[in-house]
Amino acid sequence: MSAPRLKIIRGPEPGREFELVGDAITIGRGTRNEIIIRDNEVSKEHCRLIRVLDDYELHDLESTNGTFVNGKRVERDGHTLSQGNLVELGFSILLEFIPGEPTGDTSALLQKAALESRRTRFYLIIKRSSLASADEYALENKEVTLGRSMENDIVIPEPEVSKQHMRLVRSDDGYVLEDIGSLNGTYINDVRLAEHSPTLLRIGDVVRVGTSLEMRYTDESLLKTKSTRKTAEHLPARDTSPAIAKQHQTQALKAIKAEALDRHVFLAYARSEWDTVSSKLFAYLRDHGIAVWVDQALNPETEAWNQALEQVLTEGACLLVVASPEAVGTPYVRRSVNRFIARGKPVVVLGYKETNLPMMLQKAPFVPYDSASPEQSFRRILSEMIKANVPRQRP
Repeated sequence: MSAPRLKIIRGPEPGREFELVGDAITIGRGTRNEIIIRDNEVSKEHCRLIRVLDDYELHDLESTNGTFVNGKRVERDGHTLSQGNLVELGFSILLEFIPGEPTGDTSALLQKAALESRRTRFYLIIKRSSLASADEYALENKEVTLGRSMENDIVIPEPEVSKQHMRLVRSDDGYVLEDIGSLNGTYINDVRLAEHSPTLLRIGDVVRVGTSLEMRYTDESLLKTKSTRKTAEHLPARDTSPAIAKQHQTQALKAIKAEALDRHVFLAYARSEWDTVSSKLFAYLRDHGIAVWVDQALNPETEAWNQALEQVLTEGACLLVVASPEAVGTPYVRRSVNRFIARGKPVVVLGYKETNLPMMLQKAPFVPYDSASPEQSFRRILSEMIKANVPRQRP
């Protein structure tokens, strides 16, 4: 099978062809690129080709003069190249994409190998230091992003994780991992990745971020049922083992005792609505400098939960209620509202579902939840936090 190629139509060395043989190929005028084009219109690192199954996706690397396919600018999600595509770098470089062609008897074998690769499932087993149990995420999309921001496919609200931390892109041989400019870096088997240097993951590789996040890349699911597996949502089910649960509760209690909660917002919600809205609101506020405390790590009605709840009710700066019939019917949510109002502390309400608010909440600042644009609702909540003089930290 002949490899796909890029052919220079306009620019230095017209007619020259570059074979595309790697999982990730950078193009630019710098000497570290796999394809070097020496022209002032071309940025030092201009664009990147990433192999996805049998195709190549073209991604611009924030070049000065842009990357275009058939006259259309390549946007953030990239462009999958096909036969006859004309790639422009700035105004002076024009390349033609020529796909590879199968030859002889080897084509059937190569097609079979590609098919087998597509059938292989890959998973990330993610362990966070703040939680006792690990999570399993099935990697099902061609591209998967991970970071603190709720815009990612996998959201990890840990301080050491950047808003947009890393990207995984499916190739014929598995997933290629790329650090996309994180603050604390990404390590594979304790070797730090260079920024924007895609690396093919091997089964068993351990990916680490700081001391709070560790991920193992595997092709075997550790879960018996798909219903307990995560795909694009974060925040895990807790380990139900009594010993692990007790240990986790003790650790969470010690952690909260070590913090000054007088600067924290207490987020009160129905636990059944954690994945759908509360976790995303939590991540958004944390990303914008608001210290938020939730009880997700603790089992309700345990000694550790009661002690932690008592502390945040006493010290918390503001109460934020995710209002729904389930939430307002939860005793601890109603008790929390009573305590904050009795102490003259601010209370803010996000109206997640239509519900009859108790009288004590009817005068609190109210923001309706917009399911079509959740971030717009969260932005208004942030504004109410600022009005309530909740202190902001550096995101």
